[in-house]
Amino acid sequence: MVSFYFRCVALVTAAALRLLNLHEFCFKGLIANETLGYFMARIYLFLTKIGVDANKFRFRQHMSNEMAHYACDCWDAECQTSYVSLIFVTIKVCIL
Repeated sequence: MVSFYFRCVALVTAAALRLLNLHEFCFKGLIANETLGYFMARIYLFLTKIGVDANKFRFRQHMSNEMAHYACDCWDAECQTSYVSLIFVTIKVCIL
């Protein structure tokens, strides 16, 4: 299971993490499309394979004022370490 931090819930509370699978989020429309979900899953598998602790890892969805003007959805892959919070990769989706 992957932790997700959604922008719609971030406006309400700072401790809003959900644990579901990527397919459920794509089906419910919380992730823009299945292609984005696929690459999020590949990034998760890669990071856990190289030793990132899955319990300290999450995907954080950007708020609308954080995204590029051309993006319709954007996620950061983040990991909390003992020193700092690391952002490994940002995934942006643009639908023309």
